Amino acid sequence: VYRPASSAVGMYQITDGRFVESRRRLGIDPSRSVVLVVQTAFNADKRLETVLEALAELDDPKPLLAVVGRDDSLGCHRERSLRQLAAGHGVSDRIIWAGQQPHSQLPFYYGAADVLVDARATSSFSSCILEAMWASVPVVATAASAASGTVPPDVLAGVVPTDNAARLGKVLSSILHDKRRSRALGRVGRQWIAVNGSASSIGGVVEAYGKVYKLALRSGAVA
Repeated sequence: VYRPASSAVGMYQITDGRFVESRRRLGIDPSRSVVLVVQTAFNADKRLETVLEALAELDDPKPLLAVVGRDDSLGCHRERSLRQLAAGHGVSDRIIWAGQQPHSQLPFYYGAADVLVDARATSSFSSCILEAMWASVPVVATAASAASGTVPPDVLAGVVPTDNAARLGKVLSSILHDKRRSRALGRVGRQWIAVNGSASSIGGVVEAYGKVYKLALRSGAVA
């Protein structure tokens, strides 16, 4: 589970200056749109394939996709096939395969992102959604994601059906085309997470996780 390091929590409140700094550090053109995916491992249930297909549908603008994560040590070896799939969709040159990142670097990826996507197909909660909310990054999640049941839908930028690349593409296009709306959606998420735990310390972040997991238990989203 990703948790912000205490030394990096301050970076989760993204300002214009930090946005520029994040793009500079990662070598990303400030004028490009960036879709972010954060995964601990490339498991099949995370449905990165759906995100790649949706990326291929996005023409104007043509965003970059930053993928934080890697194959794990427990037999998950899918990165090669995912890269081949990206090539088949003609989007290889629009993907940043960032690999596994230390917690101290994650805020820069959130800081550079216009939107986070959680496309998982199983009902398990994704902590990267909370991290994106801390950073005021709009979140698009699948209906299968526990976030769609434990975080109020009106604080998410969009809820899409599982394995529906066309719908995901349309929602992403809408967000990327309207920067003002995107920033407003990010602020809504930030305001919601702020009342569920203070961002001033790592304890506040853990407190927020705990509250969301309790909601998940009540709703049956996690066992």
